[in-house]
Amino acid sequence: MLHHMSKLDPVEKRALDDCIELLGDCTVYELQTTLYDLSTKNDSNSPLKHYNDLQTLLSAAITNQDTCLGGFYNSNHNLSHYIEKDLNTITQHASNSLAMLKKLKTGSAQGSSSNSNEVFPEYGAMKNGYPKWLKKKDRTLLQAPVNQIKFDLVVAKDGSGNFTTINAALNAAPNSTNKRFVIYIKAGTYFEYVDVERKKSMIMFVGDGIGKTTIKGNRNVVDGWTTFRSATVGKFKISCFMLIFLPLVSCLMDTVMSLTLIYW
Repeated sequence: MLHHMSKLDPVEKRALDDCIELLGDCTVYELQTTLYDLSTKNDSNSPLKHYNDLQTLLSAAITNQDTCLGGFYNSNHNLSHYIEKDLNTITQHASNSLAMLKKLKTGSAQGSSSNSNEVFPEYGAMKNGYPKWLKKKDRTLLQAPVNQIKFDLVVAKDGSGNFTTINAALNAAPNSTNKRFVIYIKAGTYFEYVDVERKKSMIMFVGDGIGKTTIKGNRNVVDGWTTFRSATVGKFKISCFMLIFLPLVSCLMDTVMSLTLIYW
C-alpha cells in the first residue's frame, strides 16, 4: 500500500489518519482498559463490578474498525482491500470476547444489573431521574439553573468572557484533573470544531439553551471529509463519555448543537 501513498487524494489521506487514531490509540486504549478491568489485581470482583464498562469498551473497539473502513468507501485506490482482512480479524476477536463476557453474569446476583423495573437496567438503578452512580455534586450541577452554577471559564463571542472561542477555553482547561471543570458558553453561534481529547477529563460545557448557544459546522463527505471528522463536538481518544440534555438539530449540511455536556 505504501507505494500508493503519493497518489492518494485528500479524502484517502484523512481516512488513513482516522484509522491510525481509531486503531492505534482508541482501540488499543480500550482493550488495555478491558484487560485491566478483568484483572484481579484491580479488584477481586473487578470483572463483575465493571461488567457494563467492559461491554461498552469492547463494543467501542468493534465500532472503531467499522468507522475506519467507512472512510474508504469512495476510495479511488480501493484501499479497504489492503486492510479489511486484518480489521475483520480484530473485529472477530473483540466480538468473541464480548460474547464470552456474558458468562461473567451467569448465576451471579452481584453481576446482574439493577432491578428489572428499570427502563434501562444497564445504566444502573435510578434516583430522582439520575443514575445512582452519578455523584451528588454532578447531579446538583445538572439540576441547578445556569445563573446558580459557578463557572471556571466563560466563552463569549462579544468578548465579555475569558475567551471568544470554545477551543481556546478547552485548551486552557487543566489536563487529567479529578475535579469537575465547568465552561460556560454564552448565547451565540460558534463556527468551530471542538475535539475533546482524553487528557481533558472532567469537562462540563454549559450553554444558554436551545436556539441560543449553538455550535455549527459544514464538513461533509461531498466536500472531502470523512464522517469521523464531521462532528462539530467530539470526544476522541477516550474510552467513555456522557452527553446529557443534548438536543441535536440538523439543518441542511450544517450541524447545530444546543448544549449541556458532561465529559468524564
